[in-house]
Amino acid sequence: MPKISVVMNCHNGASFLKESIQSVFNQTFTDWEIIFFNNFSTDNSEEIAHSFGNKVKVFNSQKLLNLGHARAEALNLSNGEWITFLDTDDLWMKKKLEIQLEEIEGSDFALGYSGVTEIDQMGKAFRKQIPKYNSGYIFNDQLQNFEINMVTPIINANFLSMNNLNFNHNFTASEEYNLFMKICALSPVMVQKKILGSYRIYEDSLTNKFMKNWASERFETLDYLKDTHKKIFDLNKKGFEAAYARGEYYLARYHYENGNKNQAKTLIKKNIHVSMVYLFLYLMANIPLLWKFFHKRKVKSLLSKFLKIN
Repeated sequence: MPKISVVMNCHNGASFLKESIQSVFNQTFTDWEIIFFNNFSTDNSEEIAHSFGNKVKVFNSQKLLNLGHARAEALNLSNGEWITFLDTDDLWMKKKLEIQLEEIEGSDFALGYSGVTEIDQMGKAFRKQIPKYNSGYIFNDQLQNFEINMVTPIINANFLSMNNLNFNHNFTASEEYNLFMKICALSPVMVQKKILGSYRIYEDSLTNKFMKNWASERFETLDYLKDTHKKIFDLNKKGFEAAYARGEYYLARYHYENGNKNQAKTLIKKNIHVSMVYLFLYLMANIPLLWKFFHKRKVKSLLSKFLKIN
């Protein structure tokens, strides 16, 4: 049994796949397996994965699954004591696994994560995201501003099994938020304030469909947490209010991009009391060019550091 399973979910991810897999093979820590879940790809992703040899275990889906279902299936195929994730266009630093294991093994942390560098399609870095929070019970912090990326998490497999936790099969856009928030409600989290990976972003990677699902799936996650962990809800009502407001912002974006500007403004306006950020967004919604400019991926990514909104 390997110490670490590296879960790679792939649907037509050939463009950067060699580079991503190679970043795992470049690790200074070598006791790992790659669970490569080929989600009905029609490009040569499977061929690329096989070219790396037996440490890459390839599994093929016979139909296209939504992302939550695909991640859950891949996780179920994992054999390691620890579960990590690397999507087909992202990268790891050479000591990623070594640095994380050194601190998390033998601890009470069920989950750990670190910082990333955001890169564009050409691999050019334009922003560093260093975690803001300190290690410990950070459930309320993540409610206020969720910052766990999908490049650096490391999860204790036994903890997932004992608590019957996995990705939600029905989720298509925020499956990681659902799982990681459930873990944060039960366990302290290791936060390492160093860059251990690179996250590739695309200007057109967010479709209207996903924006709508971001909202509905966030509400479903929050409702579950509120109903299942009543004591935590009572202690963190302000955090829940902020998290629900963020979901309504996602829904507002969906309405705005589909021409329903008045609906979008109404949703934003109702949350001005939660944060002055929503006043800024409400005013900006009256100027379509400004709204569009702010929501360009790179611009929003840079400004979100100060506005704390994604």
